[in-house]
Amino acid sequence: MLTTSKAFFGAARNTEEGGSLTIIATALIDTGSRMDEVIFEEFKGTGNMEIYLDRRLAEKEFTLQ
Repeated sequence: MLTTSKAFFGAARNTEEGGSLTIIATALIDTGSRMDEVIFEEFKGTGNMEIYLDRRLAEKEFTLQ
């Protein structure tokens, strides 16, 4: 599973003829789940930008209009 996911996210770096591909992903951390931590650590260094949300904001539901 992680190999396929890493290949998908790596596609953003391998576009031909100078195109641009942006992939946005989210990850839950500090959940107490060892699996969540393993997955997060596996992908942690693959992005070129990280945004950390306050958990209180992340738990709110909202819709874009």
